[in-house]
Amino acid sequence: MSSPEKLRALALRILGAGLASVVVALAGGTGSSATPPRSIAVLVPFVADAGDGLFLDAPALSAETGPTGDWSILLDVAKRHGLTVALDTRISASIDALGADAPVSATQWLADVTALDPILLPWGNADLWALEPGATNPFTAENFASLASVNPQSLVLWPSGDVITKDSVADSAVRGFTNMIVGDAVFAGGFNSTASAALAAAVAPDSALSAEDAARTVRLALGTRSTIVLPAEPSELDASAAVAVLDLVIGSELETTNVVPLSTNTARVPRITAAGPDLLGEVLDAVAHDEERASTLTDDPVSLIANRIRTLAVVTRNLNPDIFEPSARVFMSDTHWLTDLVSIALATEYTVLSNTADIPISISNSSDATVTVTVAVRSTSGIVQVNDSGQSVTIEPRSNVRITVPMTAVANGRTALIATLLDPTGETIGAPVSFPIEVQAQWEILTVVVFFGSVIVIMTIGIMRTIRRRRAVA
Repeated sequence: MSSPEKLRALALRILGAGLASVVVALAGGTGSSATPPRSIAVLVPFVADAGDGLFLDAPALSAETGPTGDWSILLDVAKRHGLTVALDTRISASIDALGADAPVSATQWLADVTALDPILLPWGNADLWALEPGATNPFTAENFASLASVNPQSLVLWPSGDVITKDSVADSAVRGFTNMIVGDAVFAGGFNSTASAALAAAVAPDSALSAEDAARTVRLALGTRSTIVLPAEPSELDASAAVAVLDLVIGSELETTNVVPLSTNTARVPRITAAGPDLLGEVLDAVAHDEERASTLTDDPVSLIANRIRTLAVVTRNLNPDIFEPSARVFMSDTHWLTDLVSIALATEYTVLSNTADIPISISNSSDATVTVTVAVRSTSGIVQVNDSGQSVTIEPRSNVRITVPMTAVANGRTALIATLLDPTGETIGAPVSFPIEVQAQWEILTVVVFFGSVIVIMTIGIMRTIRRRRAVA
């Protein structure tokens, strides 16, 4: 190769090397300065205030779903940013139960939420990790689905984190729950616990942070792809503050994606454990006792104590001592839960006009279970005698049964019959009911005398007229 050719080849090699260096340099510069795409998934929960834990009434639903209601405010921000929503099935069940009596705002709100394909939470957002299976109620997905008439497979757990055992996930899977919402402080892959805690502090009703400072704090805790959740407890959330902070957190450079719950994979072992308060054990013992008593009245004790479980769900969802202990003690002292379901209807005063009579007594059953009870009746005085002191009666779900109690009047006067409901063990159900009675048995004799007296008078008048006619003819 001649010298000019060698020089040309060398120049080409130098040029190639230079171009390669430029390409590498450009590639390296682009990689170091480019911002990777960032996304955020936000969960907006709709959970009802605890209250008594039962169905919500129309005024409560109207207040929350009206134009200025918290649920309307939160639904608006979820729709604007395409956020994921979680729905307490107690809310949807309450609206459905009211039917045509449901507020128009509630019906429309539920339709809008349903259109967002919400994550469905167990009744009252119950913390199933805090509820150990009872004798007859294992607190399964099917049990909780029946409370709100939803598909068991659609329910997603959202544990409070106050009770965590190494078997919590495995137990959830056995109970039929397939998905859960948990933080990455408990399980890898969960929502961003740090950012969610910052968000909770920012939207608390007593927060002193400005929306700008709060949003900045939350954004600093975000990763490239983060999931954050608003507080599930309504008392810990200011809806207007949440909207202001979320508007600033999301911004234009963040892409919103859907929240994807974790599966209840039995291989998942929590990073931390928590025992919960001692009083929780007493609450669960009280429920076990209720289940045991219910099983003496019906073959379907789970349905009979459904309202008791509804209340339990909201009592145990927040184990903060200041909230849990007062509500737990009220729950354990409730001795009227069964009377609210099975009871004797009050009656007005009865007037008895004969020596014997059948006194009607109505017993109602507003539960979803068929129950069998005994009606025991006694007199408060010797004026009347009760011929049948006890009758066993079976009452179908949500119905009334009327029985009659034979009695015999011994004397006239005012008295009362006392009717008491008993379970098969002989324990009373509620307070005895008094039936005032006024006995006027002589009215029957007087009626007979008046009747026959009237007949005699009429016959006498007829005979006298006949005699007068005959005399007149003669």
